[in-house]
Amino acid sequence: DEAPNSPEPGEDEEEEDDDDAPDIVYPHEGITEAERTASAGTPLALIRGWKELGVLVCVPFHDCDDWYWLYAALHSFQRGREQVQVISNDHMRDHHWRMDSQKAFVQWQDRHMTRVSILHAEDASLKVTVQLCPPRPYSLRSQVSQDGQAWHFPIPAIRSRAEQLSTGRPASAKELEAAEHRWLVAWRTPLPPPPEPAS
Repeated sequence: DEAPNSPEPGEDEEEEDDDDAPDIVYPHEGITEAERTASAGTPLALIRGWKELGVLVCVPFHDCDDWYWLYAALHSFQRGREQVQVISNDHMRDHHWRMDSQKAFVQWQDRHMTRVSILHAEDASLKVTVQLCPPRPYSLRSQVSQDGQAWHFPIPAIRSRAEQLSTGRPASAKELEAAEHRWLVAWRTPLPPPPEPAS
């Protein structure tokens, strides 16, 4: 005999989405008591405001946060936000080998990653200054002019090669990135016409 009140086939099955796109669920955490009672203008009050707006993502323990902010940035770009900026000092060098096109990803970083510096006051004021360093409006890469008549080469203003060798301290990647750059321009001069044959 059939069991009483048995569900019809497929009755308990969850409805499937019509589209094939996966459901992305961001891990949001609830507002803590400390954040709820925080005074306006404090860091905890700022975090509370982000949570209330649903724009703060709390990465689960043991998860790599890089994939979260990278997905959020690319997803924002797909939704039409062209001027997406990621505020981070992470260069993601340990993820480059996973990329199908490493060069394209590095170029994306040059345009969409804002670096941050946090400076603490040396006096008793405990003042903290946050300095954002957005990308340059131009690329620090060798490039040719539109008319093809000149090449531009970025030259970092760092210690000379002789000084680096004499001190035994080569310039680090961080020093190269923070250095001011000057541009060496090589112009293409037209070749002189060939000499006319002697008559």
